[in-house]
Amino acid sequence: MSPDDNRHGTSAGYIAGCRGEECLRAKVRYDKRRRLELLTTGQRRVVPTWRALRRIQALQALGWSIPAIAKEVGKNHRHLYSLARHPTIYATTFADIDAAYQRMLMRTPKATTSGERSSVTKAKRHAARMGYPPPLAWLDIDDPSETPTDWHYRPPTRLEQFDALVERGAGLTEILRDLRVGRDALEKWAERNGRNAVYSALKAGEYVQARQGKWAS
Repeated sequence: MSPDDNRHGTSAGYIAGCRGEECLRAKVRYDKRRRLELLTTGQRRVVPTWRALRRIQALQALGWSIPAIAKEVGKNHRHLYSLARHPTIYATTFADIDAAYQRMLMRTPKATTSGERSSVTKAKRHAARMGYPPPLAWLDIDDPSETPTDWHYRPPTRLEQFDALVERGAGLTEILRDLRVGRDALEKWAERNGRNAVYSALKAGEYVQARQGKWAS
């Protein structure tokens, strides 16, 4: 296990196969806490599994994949895939999932490579097919009777995508690649949609960068 793995130093790290001192200590503490709960209450504390599933599904609607969520939770992704088989889960497991949910619900996944973009797209498409509401669709995600409405995902228009890329500081080449359009087609589209000046600025910026690269060489 690499030192930058967020499971390092936790019981999840031990379960994943790490036998380092930090993971071993975490596993011992975890087992002691479980035994103490059993001795003091006579039963293991559990919560309904649907509370965890709602959180996982809401994150998927944002584009987070199960492996990415599992990494943030500090558990193997197979563990999250198997949750739906059980009506209840340990309260400690739910607490880990809820903590990850709170950290991730207002973030979007980083997608700088084609593989990462594919992962985000697959998660969103799966969530859309299954009808998973995103975090902000819930008034109270722990209310068993709540059914969110008027939240369904609407793909961004090309204009929204273009403006978002420009605001992010993307260059013309990156915009052409992300929108999957040719240079001439984008120029005509920009003229029709009131983005002619923006396109001209992007084209000029590309020329300046090319000249700077030539001078540097």
